[in-house]
Amino acid sequence: MRARPRPPVSRGFAATGSVASSGFLWAGAVFGAIVMVVLAFYVFGEPTTLRLAVGPPGSDEAKLAAVVQERMSRPRRSLGSFRLEIVPTASPLESAAALDARRADLAFVRGDAGYPRRGTTVLVAHKDAALILTPAKGKIDSVAKLSGKRIGVYPPDDANLAFLGKILAHSGVPGDGYEAVGLSEQDLAAAIAQKKIAAAMIVEPLTSPAMKHTVALVGAAARDKLVALKVEGAEALSEREPGWASVEGAAGAFDGSPPWPADEIKTSGVLWTLEADHDLGERLIGNLAEALYSRREDIAVDAPIFAFMEKPEAERTSRHPVHPGAWAYYSDSTKSWSDQYGDLVYMGAMALSAFGSGIAALFGVTGMRSRRRALTLIDEVIDAKHRAHAAEDVDTLSKIHFSIEELSTTGLRYARDGVFDDANISALKLAMSEARRALIDRREELLSREARAPTLSIVGKPNAAGV
Repeated sequence: MRARPRPPVSRGFAATGSVASSGFLWAGAVFGAIVMVVLAFYVFGEPTTLRLAVGPPGSDEAKLAAVVQERMSRPRRSLGSFRLEIVPTASPLESAAALDARRADLAFVRGDAGYPRRGTTVLVAHKDAALILTPAKGKIDSVAKLSGKRIGVYPPDDANLAFLGKILAHSGVPGDGYEAVGLSEQDLAAAIAQKKIAAAMIVEPLTSPAMKHTVALVGAAARDKLVALKVEGAEALSEREPGWASVEGAAGAFDGSPPWPADEIKTSGVLWTLEADHDLGERLIGNLAEALYSRREDIAVDAPIFAFMEKPEAERTSRHPVHPGAWAYYSDSTKSWSDQYGDLVYMGAMALSAFGSGIAALFGVTGMRSRRRALTLIDEVIDAKHRAHAAEDVDTLSKIHFSIEELSTTGLRYARDGVFDDANISALKLAMSEARRALIDRREELLSREARAPTLSIVGKPNAAGV
């Protein structure tokens, strides 16, 4: 006799026995992917196209911006993964306003003209010294003695005229106690030669070629030794005035025979800075500071002013805030990826764990419901078994047999839908087997009882024949 094949339901249900665990893994994988996408957006989603406000056109800062933009646009970017969009302005003051109005992310500003409220320093592009020169024969040996004098200023712009006014005021010269006139380089030399001005103030980086050229031009025109006037209290001025600096130069810093000046130079200066919106991320600005500072010599080839680029003052001593990302780079305290985003990763892992626990609990509740359904169905089959043992006729057994088959159909559907696990289906199969065996045994018992029952005969009166 051939063995009966196993019912297909057990195979079908065996495949569904791991539904809960596989569902949990899929849900965990999906949630993990979402966390990674959010994290990647947070880390790498900051803009790499930065808008830089700079002006006026033709200025050293505008030329510098153009060079940096060109470096950033090269196929193999020599300045990291940045692109620069130039926002031209009429002046540094307008550049600061563009940053405050969020029309720009970065701005080149002149500190004494006013820093933007939203600005934080990335770097000092250059520091311009106010070198105040006068012919030795004029017998002017201090800034205070410029009272009542006419002074030429180069470059001839309003910011430099205001700069001179504050220096003179610090030395006790009132605003109406002198005359200042902005002059071109050639006109400045001519005015000195014709004695139309008593002194000249040149505002450039102290040791720059531009400063040396103008000093040489003025010295030749004066036909006299030049004296560089000291600004007394320049250090105090730098602490009091935003964007100011104290500038010192060694004796003999300028070429000549003999080298000039004979004494040390002490004067005031003004800072030109690259400002970044304080909302820009630390990692972004730190990378920008690194890209510019580490390649300053290459940039200075085409933008000589950048040879005077400096780190900003210490974050705690600067009168104007330094961007924390830039300062982290300069102080070699840049956070590693794990330091900067470790908390976020940890929170993501905790969220994933909590989500996984929730999924596990959900599947646990589903499993409990599945077990309850299985136990209820098995209890009904056991009850049918007991009723089969107690049945007194074949008709009753037929009804019980019908109910057992209905329960079997329900069990098959539960298995198909993944409601039962392997243990549930095994228990149900055992209960079904026992119930059906009870039906068979009771049916045989009832039939055997009927076969053994005595046959009843009717005894009538004898007929006429006496039978």
